[in-house]
Amino acid sequence: MSSTQSVWSVPPLPRAFDHLDANRTCDVCIVGAGIAGLTTAYQLAREGATVIVLEANKQICSGETGHTTAHLSNVLDDRFKHLSGIRGEDAVRLMIESHRYAIDFIEETVRQHDIDCDFRRLEGHLFLGAKDKPDTLKDEQAIASRCGLQAQWLDKVPVLDAKYGPCVRFPDQGQFHPLKYLKALASIINQGKGSIHTDTMVERIAIVEPGRRWKIDLDVDDRLIGGAG
Repeated sequence: MSSTQSVWSVPPLPRAFDHLDANRTCDVCIVGAGIAGLTTAYQLAREGATVIVLEANKQICSGETGHTTAHLSNVLDDRFKHLSGIRGEDAVRLMIESHRYAIDFIEETVRQHDIDCDFRRLEGHLFLGAKDKPDTLKDEQAIASRCGLQAQWLDKVPVLDAKYGPCVRFPDQGQFHPLKYLKALASIINQGKGSIHTDTMVERIAIVEPGRRWKIDLDVDDRLIGGAG
């Protein structure tokens, strides 16, 4: 990952935050300042919780989040046939709904806070890879349709060369600039009851009083962060 450059990693990048240099207490401590950690912190802070986010790297979103394709989709990478074979179609239906909710959540957050992150709705297309069998698309379309996802058969991919096809079209997907979005989210967290600390490595989580208190050991001796558990 370090040898590649994401097309999204262009200025303005999310800034670094001060490292944690004193004991702190909080309601919730979140380890990791990628999209999962920052979204969780944003939601908790919005509900009134005191939140501290700790990130080992010098900047937020410097891991997998910063190298994402930025495609927001409820068409799952592991393929519906594979997932339904393991978990059943009821579970697949819940997976689709959870991803749909996530896209709607990002869209609503962008609208509510007027975040300039190039969010837009668009359609996605699933077409055969070099090693895929011809029936793969038919299976995916059938299961997706049974699980409540719109899935339209097309003879070719409309956005690529005619040699690519057939494909299944999935409307109402999304795309955004993840770093612009999370830069704004981090600012909102800091303005509320949350704080973010980069360059702060978590080494150990220990229970102080089972069911009540815990502490997190950081990368500098005698520096702890504690919170109600």
